[in-house]
Amino acid sequence: MTKQIKICIISSQILGPGKTGGFGSMTKQLARSLAERGIDVVVATLKRTGQKRGERITDGFTIVRLSKINAIRPSTYKKINADIYHSQAPNLMSTAAMIGEPNKKHVVTCRDPRDINDWRLEFRDATWKRKLRNIPLLIFEEGPIIKYTIRNADAVACAAHWIKAKIERMYGLKQPPVFLPNIEDVPEKVPEKAPTPTVCFVGRLDGRKRPELFIELAGKFPQVTFLMVGKAEEDKRQEKLTKAASKYSNIKMLGYLDKFEDKELYEVYNTSWIIINTASREALPLTMIEAAGRGCAIVSYVDPDGFASKFGFAATTDNFADGLACLLENDRWREKGEKAHAYVFETYGQKKAVDAHIAMYEKLINSDADGVKIRRLLAQNKKDAHTISVVIPTIGRSTLSQTQEALLSQTRPPDEIIIVEDKKRRGVSWARNEGIKRSGGDLIAFTDDDCIPPKNWIEMLVGAIDRYHADGAGGTYKEADQFLHDIRMRRRIPDIEQEDIVGLVGAGGNVLYKRLWLEKCTREDGFVYDESLSVSEDWNLAWRLRNGGAKLIFIPANVLHLKKMPLVKYLPFQFGRGKGIAMLAHLQKTSRASAAVHPSKLWDESGHIGARTAFDSFLHTIVGPCDISSFSGFKYFLIFWIGEKIKAMGYLYESLKLLLIYEK
Repeated sequence: MTKQIKICIISSQILGPGKTGGFGSMTKQLARSLAERGIDVVVATLKRTGQKRGERITDGFTIVRLSKINAIRPSTYKKINADIYHSQAPNLMSTAAMIGEPNKKHVVTCRDPRDINDWRLEFRDATWKRKLRNIPLLIFEEGPIIKYTIRNADAVACAAHWIKAKIERMYGLKQPPVFLPNIEDVPEKVPEKAPTPTVCFVGRLDGRKRPELFIELAGKFPQVTFLMVGKAEEDKRQEKLTKAASKYSNIKMLGYLDKFEDKELYEVYNTSWIIINTASREALPLTMIEAAGRGCAIVSYVDPDGFASKFGFAATTDNFADGLACLLENDRWREKGEKAHAYVFETYGQKKAVDAHIAMYEKLINSDADGVKIRRLLAQNKKDAHTISVVIPTIGRSTLSQTQEALLSQTRPPDEIIIVEDKKRRGVSWARNEGIKRSGGDLIAFTDDDCIPPKNWIEMLVGAIDRYHADGAGGTYKEADQFLHDIRMRRRIPDIEQEDIVGLVGAGGNVLYKRLWLEKCTREDGFVYDESLSVSEDWNLAWRLRNGGAKLIFIPANVLHLKKMPLVKYLPFQFGRGKGIAMLAHLQKTSRASAAVHPSKLWDESGHIGARTAFDSFLHTIVGPCDISSFSGFKYFLIFWIGEKIKAMGYLYESLKLLLIYEK
């Protein structure tokens, strides 16, 4: 995978000042590991107290710290513009990313799915401050919205085998999640251990972790050195634990140690014989993997994936003293630790674990290739020096074969035909963008699966490009459907070739552009065709190109449009167009261009939506149109007239929706 792929890791936390949890540690480890492989990585996370909002580059990746409002705003993730959004434990941020980028890939790794019994333990062992914080967490991380998000992700993963069935049950998945291992830097050999018995505890010193039990063990095993790493969230609790530990000379409280900032934490693992986990509930703690990877045997109340029972002692009745004594006897801990190291090295070793993540990303990116068919032709007797690609987006219409036949019989045949089937209905913009990515021509033409280009279509397009030294060329449609023909002919269309300065070129089924200009769009805008638009995405592209200085030529070569529009389908179609125009208006409002991103009655050429333009548009929609003579029958006029009102309803509906979602 190259740096052309952009991954956005979504996590409510990242290890550093203000946050010390396992989710944050894994987020940072994944981001660093992917960045080391040359992948463009952005971490979207919540801003913690004392931190500044905005972007910060560290360790080869970008951290975007977000306010709580911006974290659940879909536009936040659209601006990030990643290819894949990977959530480390799904939450409302994951949902917002899915809404903001519906045509991108979304992965969720369920790290610690909590059912009602888990939440009962969380509240039972928590301080009142933590209990109050858990209430909004229930909304942020659980509930029907999160269930919907997980079920609609492109891939669902888990970090432990034992929670697969739990995830399936909780979220109603049709197939089990994929195991995606945590990433750990594991040495090839077990480090040299301390000469005298040494055990450790690593974790937050809070209620659910039950560190008091570890401190009590120190009193029962005075010959053993106890190393305690971590701190409590509340100062009062920290003072209480420190006082309890001060009774025993064989316990050392080392405070919080950041494994990314220094080597002291790994020195604790290296010297320790055994790690003791006293928590009442865990999924699969990273500390268990870290310690096992350094040859530590395990004594634990919880036994995720059999870590304690296979590599130590499962103290399922809080019999930690029995477990510790058992492992110390005859150095049983050594054999268990070596087995733990071998397992972690094989399963969670950095190279293998990172490879597993990248393999999943590549599979998702390449999954779209199944719907792409490329037919390369040997164009003979070419009179130009170009390589021409033709992109055809399709949803499987039966008329596609007629489109292909028309292209194969061109006076100037294309060098390749790229058919992109939109199996998941991501939209025509996605399909065209996918075709561009897979094309090899210096000129890229576009038509649709219900279009039949005339025999000299490509010849006329290429000829116009060369004669005018232009950057694009295109024409319009000849409608096969009488109703659509009447609507199209309401606008005067020239019958001579000419430079386009008024917005004639852009129809997605009859246009050709230079690759260089499409690549310029990708660099400057992050895309060619805007996948957020449901209508007029083709005209939007032409307008952006023209505004950027591209020369476009109109050619009088009409592509036959086979689309049929039953009158019963026209009104829902118009409602959708109204929604699309609202999105265009929103886009125009947020655009910094000196001219409108798309011509419209709603705004002037500079893009300003003034009182006069708004009133004229309103009057035209409510009262008009009144050009009955433009239609071949009164029935067609009446349906069109009603359709304009339905379009206005769609516009108002989407405008309100955008106001609620995007506006500050």
